[in-house]
Amino acid sequence: MMKKISLLIAALLIGSLSMMARDEQVEVPASKIPHLGQQSLKSYFPDVQVTRVLKTKSKVKNSFEVTMDNGTVIEFDKHGNWTAVTTDGTPVPEQMVDYRIRSVIAERHPGAQVVRMWKDNDKDHKQHYVLDNGEEVVFDYYLKPID
Repeated sequence: MMKKISLLIAALLIGSLSMMARDEQVEVPASKIPHLGQQSLKSYFPDVQVTRVLKTKSKVKNSFEVTMDNGTVIEFDKHGNWTAVTTDGTPVPEQMVDYRIRSVIAERHPGAQVVRMWKDNDKDHKQHYVLDNGEEVVFDYYLKPID
């Protein structure tokens, strides 16, 4: 009997901890996107309208997922730095991709363009770039390509 009660208490404790760890996601107006993110949208997507902004709050990170009327989805961190960009297959604006990365891609994949990119959120800080030819190019923290 005591063992069953102990197991029940453990299960309840684990359940309540997992409930606390869940992300909270709410829709917010575009004006809530951090300033740096708003500047990126104006610079790289001047003729595109924001259709939805989801703010995710968790104990690990806060982020903003911005959906635009051209099908592009950009995720920004709490400071407004992009962490992921996904398009509907159209190229990511060229200036949004660091010139060192553009140079490597142009050399290794002539004519290819970036259609998706994201930054890992781990200790390695890798950056991934998916090209319109289906290839993926990965860079390390120092923006050196990883073969």
